[in-house]
Amino acid sequence: MPPTSPCQKAQFSFVCKEKWQDLTPTEDDGTRYCFKCDANVFRTVTFDQQQVAAALGRCTAARERAETDNFTVGNSSYVPLAVWSTPPTTFEVQLPREIAVAPERWSQLHRDFPILAKGQASSLAANEPVRLGTFEGDELMLLRREFARRAPELVVLLDGVATELPPNLRHW
Repeated sequence: MPPTSPCQKAQFSFVCKEKWQDLTPTEDDGTRYCFKCDANVFRTVTFDQQQVAAALGRCTAARERAETDNFTVGNSSYVPLAVWSTPPTTFEVQLPREIAVAPERWSQLHRDFPILAKGQASSLAANEPVRLGTFEGDELMLLRREFARRAPELVVLLDGVATELPPNLRHW
């Protein structure tokens, strides 16, 4: 079940001049490609999706107002929640020791998960976890789905324990 909170208060650390409708469509309706930045831009509809995009370092497109088809494109800002409704979970990813990743695949991973190309995550080494943050509820489920769908070769660790998303929850 998708989260239902609307993305009415999207916050951006950077607003881009590019327009959603001018970006190149991809196989995924919610993703477009920007040739100027060599980056994917992800359409967000809910606040939780906006939060996940910010945590992953993604460029996003958020509807400016509910009644229009105009989208603001830019880098999302993560808004820490003051009160957690459930105990937060630490989210990490790691590359299994036995996996060799081709250069083209690394490029795609970096377009889908820009955070993997920045800082400590740029050296995603075999069997070394990379901490992406602490999340709960719908944000945590969205992160798990994104990695299951777009990066199945990576191991997801929740509070340090390897976990796999059940097949019935991978798509919605």
